[in-house]
Amino acid sequence: MLSLLAACSQPAKDVPTALAYGHVHGLGPNPATGNLWIATHDGLFTLDEGKTERVEQAPHDLMGFTVTGPDQFAASGHPATAGATNPMGLVTSSDAGRTLDPISLAGQADLHAIDSTGTRVVAYDSVTQTVVESTDTGRTFNTLAKLPAIDVAIGPDASVLVTGSNYTLQEIIGAQTERVAGAPPLAFIDGATTLAGISPTGLVWVSADGQSWEGRGELPGQPQALTATDGGWFAATTTGIYGSTDDGATWKALL
Repeated sequence: MLSLLAACSQPAKDVPTALAYGHVHGLGPNPATGNLWIATHDGLFTLDEGKTERVEQAPHDLMGFTVTGPDQFAASGHPATAGATNPMGLVTSSDAGRTLDPISLAGQADLHAIDSTGTRVVAYDSVTQTVVESTDTGRTFNTLAKLPAIDVAIGPDASVLVTGSNYTLQEIIGAQTERVAGAPPLAFIDGATTLAGISPTGLVWVSADGQSWEGRGELPGQPQALTATDGGWFAATTTGIYGSTDDGATWKALL
């Protein structure tokens, strides 16, 4: 699962990255290969042992991205193909990114953050500034809340968590949005069984329930994207791509 994370209107806006291909909007490991996918302004790349390779497709500006299974992901953004519908709405791939299939909201929604668990999809649409939800794998959506957001995540208890534009963590409960009083300032969040969070300055936090948070480690640079899986945590900042195997306590530079 990957919350995918970051848009250009988010913490690292207009800040150069150490990566040659620019701002990272999302990332996550492909369960089929173990290689890391990196979704950027300039298309999709794979990372394997410090080497990147462009996926064979047009260099679409992927503003939102989340891994959904082996060789499978969901994404959104702006197409590089001339004459294609812009924004993309929700698209998916089942062949490791070689082709993208339009699912819904083409020409309507630019999803800057996407999280998915099975048939449930939660996303932030920057066009309408709303958090939206689907229970049929993204074919139809309903609005949960209207607010400017940076990232969204489905919590371990199936709750919907949102980091606001002022870095406050909020939970959507029914028709209400409530601030999580015990949360630190957070830019990005993700996680299935354990929630991970990164502050706008790179401090790493962990939570079992989304309500109480414990400081863990620290990343250099301004954060751009975060994914927390049972097999490891991955983050992109303005200084590179990093991985952690101890729930964010220590990080190794991958690129």
